[in-house]
Amino acid sequence: MTDRDTRVTVGGSPRARHLQVRRLGRGRFTAAKQATFMAVLAETANVTMAMEAADVTRAAVYRLRKESEAFATGWKEALAAGIEQLEMMVLERALNGTEKPVGRAEDGRTTRVFDERLILQLLKAHKPEVYGAAPWRARHQTEPMPPPVTNVEEARARLLALLDEMEGGASKEP
Repeated sequence: MTDRDTRVTVGGSPRARHLQVRRLGRGRFTAAKQATFMAVLAETANVTMAMEAADVTRAAVYRLRKESEAFATGWKEALAAGIEQLEMMVLERALNGTEKPVGRAEDGRTTRVFDERLILQLLKAHKPEVYGAAPWRARHQTEPMPPPVTNVEEARARLLALLDEMEGGASKEP
């Protein structure tokens, strides 16, 4: 902190005066601080870390985002870049696994471990029609589901019809 960044004032009542050191400019969002904020946001996808790196308050950041369309657009782009970088890191981990120690630490032996849950999450995200829960029905169900059964006689009739259909199909096979 430099001398320009602080101000010493006398505070308190006339009887109990004490010195107060106040930091100036933390809320001021200069162009240099905005650039730092955007760079760290693009690198980390973390707004809090970006605010701390730029040395600005949360109120100042959100106020500027609300007031400046250019800043709001830059924020979205920086956050998207940070998330894209995060995605690349996750993909790299899924594809290449991570090294885990085997045995005692002094041995220096490691093994490569793959996180199956991470891999499955990525597959679900990128190919929901194949790896999602609902797509199973779409792949395996060719006809729409019949309406729900309301009584025992209706259920019996449906089951008998299905059995007749199955018997008819079985007799047609050579």
